[in-house]
Amino acid sequence: MYEILNHFYLDIKIEHISVSENELAKRNLKHLREMGIRQPVLAVFDHGYPSIEFIDFLETEGIHYLIRLSSNDYKDERKQMQSADDNVILKHSFARLQKIRKKHPERYEHMKKKGKTTVRISRTTLTSGNELALVTDLPDTVTTENLADLYYQR
Repeated sequence: MYEILNHFYLDIKIEHISVSENELAKRNLKHLREMGIRQPVLAVFDHGYPSIEFIDFLETEGIHYLIRLSSNDYKDERKQMQSADDNVILKHSFARLQKIRKKHPERYEHMKKKGKTTVRISRTTLTSGNELALVTDLPDTVTTENLADLYYQR
């Protein structure tokens, strides 16, 4: 975990390759609370992290997030967007919950009861012509351009 404003590492953990990056990220983020950091936290992640379970963890812990989506992440929800920057509902469907049930039974129950998660997806076209899609909980007062800048500062 790296603090981008002051350019130093907050926490470094090395694990065996079999340890999930999401689980390691959760441990690092929980460690922030143990360190007594009280400022708002914005965690920036590359694609590979946007599972609905991980997003629920971040929201439960009160950690703001900005996560790059791969082209396959939340395809159905992205098709329903009314604009390039829109709030979408991630339904806690049976299929999505079944994946969570085995690894995180306590989160499964919480998410089953909750039923859905509302997130903001922001898409922009890069100078290369490729699309950058980001999922976040930041308000729409933070523009798409600001989100892209935040992502690339990491």
